[in-house]
Amino acid sequence: MNGDKAERRVWFSGWAEVLARELWPPARREAFRRIIAWYLHECKERGWPVSVVSARQFMETVEREQQPSAERLATGK
Repeated sequence: MNGDKAERRVWFSGWAEVLARELWPPARREAFRRIIAWYLHECKERGWPVSVVSARQFMETVEREQQPSAERLATGK
């Protein structure tokens, strides 16, 4: 991915509604909802822009600090 595109801020205010319409099992939708909400919260707390770069940074931090299961890590990524 081009560095400029990766650093571009993202705004997707309707993500929760779109996620709710996905034809996935409820547990999978909830897992995605939780990780997205957690990421957005961390961006707000740390002053990070919402972007591909910060999402990658968030997942690297989660992997290093939380050592999640392979399934949870895959969901986050």
